[in-house]
Amino acid sequence: MLKRIILLILIGITTAGIYYTVKTLQEKTQENLPILNCIPKDAAIILEINKPLKNWSLLSATNIIWNDLKNTPYFEPLDYQLKSIDSVLQSDSVLINSKIEKKVVVSIHPTTGTPNYLIAFHSSENIFNYLKEEHINGKKVNGFYKINAKSPLYITYNSPFIIIANKPTLLTKSRNQLLKKESLLLDSSFVKVRKTISKGSNIHIYTNSVNLKKLAIPFVKKEHLEKWKTFEKWTIYDMILKNNEIILNGISINRIQNGSYNSSHLINPKLLPPNISSINEYTINEKENSKIVEQINNDCNCDIVSHLDQWIGNHITEITFDKDLKAIFIPTKGASNTLKNLSEIVTIDTTDYQLFGKRIHRIQSSSFAQISNFPADEIYFYDHNSNLVFSSYKGLKQLLYYWQKTENSTIESFYSLFSKTMMAQKATTSHYTSLEYLAEKGLNTLKTEHKNTFSKNIDLLGNQIDFASQTNTLSANFTHHAIVIKSNPKTKNSTNEIWTIELKNKIVFGPQLVKNHKSNSLDIFVQDTTNTVFLINASGQIKWSKKLDGKIMNTVNQIDLFGNNKYQLVFNTPTKIYLLDINGNTTDGFPIQLPNRATSAVSVFDQNKDSDYRFWVSCDNNTTYNFTKEGKPALGWSAPNSTSLIVSSFQYFSLGNNHYFYTLDKQGKLYLLNNKGETVLKTDTTLNPKNGKLYFQKRASLLTSSLIYICDSTHKIKDYSLGNKFKSYNLDSNNVFAKIELIDLKKDGYLDYISFSQNKIEIYGPDKTLANRNDFMIDIEQSYSIVKSNKNKNYVVIQDKETQSLMILNANLTQLNSAKLTGSLDVGIGDMNANNKLNIVCRKNGNSIVAYRIE
Repeated sequence: MLKRIILLILIGITTAGIYYTVKTLQEKTQENLPILNCIPKDAAIILEINKPLKNWSLLSATNIIWNDLKNTPYFEPLDYQLKSIDSVLQSDSVLINSKIEKKVVVSIHPTTGTPNYLIAFHSSENIFNYLKEEHINGKKVNGFYKINAKSPLYITYNSPFIIIANKPTLLTKSRNQLLKKESLLLDSSFVKVRKTISKGSNIHIYTNSVNLKKLAIPFVKKEHLEKWKTFEKWTIYDMILKNNEIILNGISINRIQNGSYNSSHLINPKLLPPNISSINEYTINEKENSKIVEQINNDCNCDIVSHLDQWIGNHITEITFDKDLKAIFIPTKGASNTLKNLSEIVTIDTTDYQLFGKRIHRIQSSSFAQISNFPADEIYFYDHNSNLVFSSYKGLKQLLYYWQKTENSTIESFYSLFSKTMMAQKATTSHYTSLEYLAEKGLNTLKTEHKNTFSKNIDLLGNQIDFASQTNTLSANFTHHAIVIKSNPKTKNSTNEIWTIELKNKIVFGPQLVKNHKSNSLDIFVQDTTNTVFLINASGQIKWSKKLDGKIMNTVNQIDLFGNNKYQLVFNTPTKIYLLDINGNTTDGFPIQLPNRATSAVSVFDQNKDSDYRFWVSCDNNTTYNFTKEGKPALGWSAPNSTSLIVSSFQYFSLGNNHYFYTLDKQGKLYLLNNKGETVLKTDTTLNPKNGKLYFQKRASLLTSSLIYICDSTHKIKDYSLGNKFKSYNLDSNNVFAKIELIDLKKDGYLDYISFSQNKIEIYGPDKTLANRNDFMIDIEQSYSIVKSNKNKNYVVIQDKETQSLMILNANLTQLNSAKLTGSLDVGIGDMNANNKLNIVCRKNGNSIVAYRIE
């Protein structure tokens, strides 16, 4: 009997032990069931996150890119949802002690509207019940609990998982998949790439190219979707988060088995201009580019691959730069006669085309154009540093200009620094682009209802975001992928802009910089279409405004009327001469009412340097008037008459104790007067100036040997000695039609000649020999000005009329501004804030004044 009892006890203990063991094993199996089983198989993107609380904190608190994105209307709701989920995960110590810190999986799925997403993690029913009490409002939708009423989420428990989604239909898919024991882990391609996972990364991302295309359907136009090729089904990436970077390293299965793949070094960044928008580097492959290869074969009646293999590389670098200009670089393996070799494949125009002294060639018909969608009759090429460079005429012009300017430069471009630090120097394919350019191209693919939304989001970003991606074939089975997303300050903010002020009406005069004796700074003087003048201080604030009777003629003079180091402004309208102090107040005797309408700007003279100022102005009755500083007609003035209207201000020079004043009338006749208005020299010669400007060159103290220079209407330079001798000449044969300015650049008492001809500026010294030259991308003959600063230095300002961008050049024709400046040629240059820093102020958009730092 005892034996039976002992046997029964042993059987019971064994049975209980077996039951307990089986149950424990079942629980352990459930615990170790991969979370990926919860993810519906139509996922486009899957994030597998270890230590989710820590990584979410790292992303939300430190990453510049995410913090930039989450402040935009498109990403703000997503950020709110993520914070809601984060609060669920961190709600209580019960959760912190559970296993959800171990791993969370997030998936994004295609739908007809906003993408659906799902979050899953291991948990227990006890924790789920706790969550119901803390976060769930008790309502059920399609059998699932609803949480977070403001931005609804739906939650369920399927042992051993808690699953959250933004749509109940996604939870239904997940539940049905678990019941049927179907999952992505039965997909062989998914499993194959998953085996390459890096255990050192806490975040893994899986992408499915087919489902990504479906994800885009609600947003992208049909015609663009039809061109969207899908290759790798699954790719896995390891994510690395840094302060201003997100780096993805990934693996996919090769789309072409046993294909021929070659890796090439990245292009030398010194070949690329600084205004790069995108770069694509790849190899021409017969299998991937079969149509292009076939067409080129037909064009040349040859085997293009074997022909090119002898003298040219199959690596292509395609760049986009400066307003959609494109260029293609193909290395030539150092071939000695690329023109001859290329002419065996394509028809080359025999016309001699020159750019900056270099010969370029036009291809009349070429399938190469298809690679970058060049028009067949607009593709040129140039052999530069063992690279065949294909582009449009305008594109090659810009590239040759850049190479000429940077030939001896050691300064590295942004792309050079980016590629060195962020990209592998050898890859099968490489791509680089800015978000700005990517968005510009991408927005055109979006449906109308989404285009404006995305555009506004991009404009709101505080930083520029740059992208780079590369692929490398590792073997016949796998391809390596790398994606870099980097945040940088927006280049468009790097303009050195100090301030902008916008007036109600269009500006018609100025800006002119004037001295402020109180602050020792420079103020800005302008006039608008209502004839109102404004004085703006160096900080961009309007100090005062005053309405005049008409428009200011040509310029504003600044004088010290009372010899006390306090300055006044002198200028005239067609009917009055004004004299205003620094506060906008008039002085006794002013404004002077003119007897007739003025035809020239007022000339101001203080020839004895004793503040006994005289104001000369010519009027439409062919008479010149002289007024004192009290605003009265000068005594002893003979009021000289001209045979035609005088439209230029009088200029002044002295020889010994004698003072002389000279000008031209509308017909080109020269007038030389003394300080009483009497004619000193009579000449019947008509000078016919091209630009109405006269230049004086003092020679010793003799009137007869001193010279007056002009550039006449026949584009010749004439010097006219006051001894009635003429000399006429051109600077050289290349500048017959140039615009010529004469100015004492070096402040040595001798005039220099500045020639503006098409796209170049040349400086000739007093001996008429070339002293300096600078070439530009733009035609500057009609778009330049010469500006004198408050420190009596001369600057040349040129403008690209297409972009309104300005270049500031010093007397050596060296460009001073590295940052982009935008505005009109109506500029003032000087040290506005008295801090030994050069500034420029200019008109912009008609009614605005903008101030920039130059150096």
